[in-house]
Amino acid sequence: MIDANAVAGYRRAIARRGQPVIVRRVNGDAPNTATFDARVRAIIMDYVAKQPVADVKPEGEITLGARNIILLEDDLRQKRFPLPVTKNDKVIVLGTEGEDEELNIMEFDPNKRRIAGAIDIVAEGA
Repeated sequence: MIDANAVAGYRRAIARRGQPVIVRRVNGDAPNTATFDARVRAIIMDYVAKQPVADVKPEGEITLGARNIILLEDDLRQKRFPLPVTKNDKVIVLGTEGEDEELNIMEFDPNKRRIAGAIDIVAEGA
């Protein structure tokens, strides 16, 4: 169940700290591909990895340069993006003066911030 107060809080935070991004999905094989883009605002942070429990590097390890991205699922829905977000979708961080950065979605947790209707994404340079 989504909490309207939590959604309002995330909307305020995204309006204050967020920046424009494009969430992109490419379906099909060349030359027959279909691209779906949704331009939304998101909070983007450098990912802070936790200290390892052991020296063994498990599959799916977070690497340096990964980013944590928080955006609202309803914003994607309004832009008619095909939900849910999936691994290997792209997030293009729109920079100033055409310096965009394309990130590949490595993992996401639709439940971590579900109460606010938000999606928590980990992405790294594509």
